Parts: sequence; structure tokens; C-alpha cells
Amino acid sequence: MKTIHKLLILALGVVLLILIHCDFSTDTEGWVEEKYPLRIMDVNGENAKTLIEDGFGTAALYFVANDEKILALWLNSFSLIDIDSAADRQNYSLPIQRPGLAALSPDGSLLAITGAEGDNVSDLYIVGFDGSNFRNLTHSPDVAESQPSFSVDGKKIVLTTSAKTGDQSISYYDLEKDTLIQILSHADDPATLNPDYYFWYPYFGPDDHTILFIAGESLYSLNISTKIQTVLDPKAMYPLCVSDDGRKLVYLKRGDPPAVAIMDADGSGMLELDGDVSYSCEFHLSKDGRKILIYNRHYDEKMIYIVNSDGTGRKRLARGANASFSSDEARVVFSGYTAIVHKSE
Repeated sequence: MKTIHKLLILALGVVLLILIHCDFSTDTEGWVEEKYPLRIMDVNGENAKTLIEDGFGTAALYFVANDEKILALWLNSFSLIDIDSAADRQNYSLPIQRPGLAALSPDGSLLAITGAEGDNVSDLYIVGFDGSNFRNLTHSPDVAESQPSFSVDGKKIVLTTSAKTGDQSISYYDLEKDTLIQILSHADDPATLNPDYYFWYPYFGPDDHTILFIAGESLYSLNISTKIQTVLDPKAMYPLCVSDDGRKLVYLKRGDPPAVAIMDADGSGMLELDGDVSYSCEFHLSKDGRKILIYNRHYDEKMIYIVNSDGTGRKRLARGANASFSSDEARVVFSGYTAIVHKSE
């Protein structure tokens, strides 16, 4: 009897997944097919171009090679797509399972990504944007690495580390010295850091002496040399995004409703941006932090917005996700969203 119950539950789960993906109508008029084309367009919403008709499963997108190609990161592989000739596409497999968040170096030459090989915990890897020189940097069987981000000069990678003992830390990997250095740990500072508060989204500030991160319900700045922590906003939550120059940051501010907030890396100039936003959203900043892409899931609209960092010029661009700017801020690449209605015969 228990086996029958389990089979019924499994069958119900499969049916629900089909209904969610295909969105069959209840009046038998037809069904909706969802597609996720990989697209680029100008920041004013013009000159849209589809590179791949259905890019379902895209995890991240970047402009590389002087903005002539798109690096598309999938589950455990990535593709290099020529913008002028999308048929010119090179695919590279990543010999890792359970890949995590990735980061592109400021010069666009390296991709940092975390993931596991076999049954091991997650390590930190780097690979050239053209698939060359794939390398495991950490080889740490007892510590899992996650959420990498490059320093402004591209010589360091900050990340979170979680030991099997339960202790979580913020560390950085020095690419020149080929070593991992711990900066902040719950075990080192139990008086001020609640062990139940996880570290999220660490970034370097405008120099390699400052780390910006979310912990619990606050946004912090940490001086690496003195270990002094400064609360920049006590009502912050992830996601957090920092511009490539480390000077501007954007994050979600708790409230009813929540708000998108932007500030300078030193905590000054905080501004809450107008516009409806949900707790399920993502951000991407231009290299100098002057423009922001906001992907808002509010009411399932799957809409990408662009707005200036001073709050002006808010504009809907397209339905989609995983949006990022070209280096000259003239174009945007994103995973689009289209719904095709199929009529029943």
C-alpha cells in the first residue's frame, strides 16, 4: 500500500511539472509553449537580434572578445557565440558537477566558477573565456567554495567558504601568489557575527583592501587589514551587485514593498529607486555603475528594466533574464522569454 501511495505521489509530481512548463489551459482551447531565445539589443530597446532560438537552461551571459562574442554559461558547459554569425559557435564542457555562481574577470579573459568533481565538495576553478587553461585552484576536500567575484585589477577572487564543521568564512584567492587567504570567519568573531547569518555575495571595493558583503539582514563593508566591519545598511538583503570598478553597488532593501537601493562603496549617496519590484529579482551594473539592469519576477512578468543609477530613465527592455551590458554600455545580452499559444484541433 505504501508503494502505491509513493507511485501516486510521484505521478502527481510529474503531472504538476508538465502543467507548470506547458501551461495547458483548463478550457481545452490549447496550450502554451515557452521558449527562451538568447538575444542582444541596444540599451534603448532597438536593433534586437536573436542569436539562439531557444537557450533554455542559460545560467549567465557575458560579452567577451571586444564585445564581438557572447559567452553563454550552461549547467556544466559553456558556449562562445559570434554575434555577427551565430552559427559560428564553439562549445566547451566543464568537467564539474553541481556548478555554482560564476564571475567574469574585468578584462573578460577569465571565468571563475565553483563546482565539484565526483563526490567532492565544491572547489574554485578558472578557465579562459575560449575554453583554455581550465584549472582547479583550491583542491579543498573539507571546504566548499562558492560565490566568486574578481577584484578590480583581476588579480584576486573573493568568495565564501563553508567547512564541514559548519563554520563559514569569506576568503580570497591570490592568483599571483597562488594561495587562498581567509579574511573573516564566524569562529573568529562570534561576538558580532551571528553564526546563523550566512555570508552572501562578497565583492571587492574600488581597491583590494575592502570587501562588501551581505550577512543576515545587513550590508557590510570590511577593511581587510584592520578587520573592522562597518554596517552600510541594516535593512539590506541579497542579491547584491557591485560594478567592475568597485565604486557603485546595488542591492535589495527590505520593506513592504521591498525597494532597489544603490549607493557608493563608502556608504554615501544611498538612493532608493522608484518602481515596483519583488523579492525575486536580479541586478547587473555597467562597468562604471552608471546604468543598472533589473530582472523582476513580479507577478511572473519576467521583465528586464534598465535605469540610470540616479533613478532616471527607467525603461522596460524585454521579457527575459540573465541580462548583462557590453563593455561600452551600448548593448545588452539576455535570455529572452516568449510564450507561443498552440490551438487545439
